[in-house]
Amino acid sequence: MTPSLSRDRSSATPFPEIIVLALLPALALATSDVLDVDAQNGPYFDIFPAVAAAQPGDVVRVAPGSYGFFGVFGKSLTVVASGGPGSVAVQGAIRIQALAADDRVLLSGISAEGASGSGDGGLIVADCTGSVRVQDGTFGSGETAAVAILRCDDVALDGVFATGGSLPIFGGRWGQPGLYVEDTALTLTGCDVRGGPTSAQTYTGASGVLARRSDLYVASSRAEGGQGGPDNWNFGTQICQPSGDGGPGVQVDTCNLRSLDNVFAGGLPGPPSDLCAVGVKGPDVLAGGSTVTDLPGLAPRFDLDDLVVGGAPVALTATGETQDVILIALGPAPGRTTVPAQIGDLLVGGSAGTIRRAFLGTGSVSTTLTAPPLPPLGIESLFLQTVHVRAGGLVFGPARTLTVLGSGW
Repeated sequence: MTPSLSRDRSSATPFPEIIVLALLPALALATSDVLDVDAQNGPYFDIFPAVAAAQPGDVVRVAPGSYGFFGVFGKSLTVVASGGPGSVAVQGAIRIQALAADDRVLLSGISAEGASGSGDGGLIVADCTGSVRVQDGTFGSGETAAVAILRCDDVALDGVFATGGSLPIFGGRWGQPGLYVEDTALTLTGCDVRGGPTSAQTYTGASGVLARRSDLYVASSRAEGGQGGPDNWNFGTQICQPSGDGGPGVQVDTCNLRSLDNVFAGGLPGPPSDLCAVGVKGPDVLAGGSTVTDLPGLAPRFDLDDLVVGGAPVALTATGETQDVILIALGPAPGRTTVPAQIGDLLVGGSAGTIRRAFLGTGSVSTTLTAPPLPPLGIESLFLQTVHVRAGGLVFGPARTLTVLGSGW
């Protein structure tokens, strides 16, 4: 049922004077456009020209199908699969680069596979001071990390599956990370990230996640290292080298890693033979010069529709621990704020007076809210995140973006 309107005067959370509400409009309507991509019917037959033609704040709505690579450079944009997760496959890399502090990009329901020989993964996010949100995508690569995030201030991935590729080397292939992160503030929730396998003799498998000089918050996710390479028996010298070790589930160098309710698993050693010794399973976490904090409790999960018509129902599911009081925070923009002594980060932006919240229930909740009614050709983005009140403080759940379109689109 839809929460009724009332005031919440609790002082237990860092949101002063916030309204308990249904999904009411949070923003003034932007003057934006919807650009439709459909490989069969157009008007845009590929994503690249639609993104190039789009103005800041526009929505690129992509019909199910297969498309070529594209990039978003220096402007706010929403690129969303109209058929939901898994309905849009990009053959080649997706690049998101050079976002200014006020820019924001949402990529929802889009999957991509980096082209073999290109040196690119499925998703590359680089040099962004603005916010990047990626929801419900599968990314792969022929020869490098499936997802690379470099020098960014605010990136959040939710419901992402990534598998690293394998680089040709010495007659075999050297596995690459599922996710490579460098000089970035990153949140992973509900993700599954796997390092690519190694077939080069005696080489170690790839890391599921490889991060350097970054701040990472990871919740309800899995990171698994790749398998090591086979052994090497030299018949001439009668010397046997063991098979390669499995890759680390997570490898961090000079990072701050906060971990809640994850599975980190080292990869398997290379396949054994009757001649040589077998390597060892990779470490679950390999930390060099890093702070690794294992946080207590179960991680929240949060799912909702990502593209609806104004006034339509919005199915929402939030799960947590049995005694959780579950709120939904609704902000006017994405943004990252670390709240001291709480678990996770607040990922909806705006001042405290502009962030609203709705009481959803306790434990786990499935409900239907109503998207705000919009005038014809109106467009609005709502930025939502669950907040779970537990004994001792708050746990911030995943952040999701809901795009609402008026009639006529």
